[in-house]
Amino acid sequence: MVKFTLLALAASLLFAVGQAATAGPGVLDHDMDPPTDVQQNDGDVHALFDNHCYPRREATPGKVGGAVDCTNYLKRLRTKECRARKGGTIMCRSGGTIVKGFPNNANTASSYCRDVATAVVWVLDHCPACGGSDCDVAGIAAAGGNGYLVIKVSGI
Repeated sequence: MVKFTLLALAASLLFAVGQAATAGPGVLDHDMDPPTDVQQNDGDVHALFDNHCYPRREATPGKVGGAVDCTNYLKRLRTKECRARKGGTIMCRSGGTIVKGFPNNANTASSYCRDVATAVVWVLDHCPACGGSDCDVAGIAAAGGNGYLVIKVSGI
């Protein structure tokens, strides 16, 4: 009896899976959206902001340790709103480093604070300058999630 029950259960599962894979009546191919050719459309996609590092002559660099502290602080804020106003808003200051947000072509812009942290991480990954055990960093990157909020990492 147990073997029969297991066999019946397995057969009913196979039948159910086979039925789920077929389209129901009334669903026609022409009702579905056509696939998009990404290669055809990629020329239309442009970043709202290009991240870049600052040479020393353009910005006073901050300390890598301070930028790491700010990253951790901003990540802990998770989905709290980090809002910047025209002219810039300080989002964190630590160990000789300042993290400042600027709206990109608007009066204000915001993003989750965790997304601001991703911009600081980009600057840390791409812009450090080390001399011995002392590392500096300066750069600007868009907050994750949109290109409307840009984040500058520099010295105080």
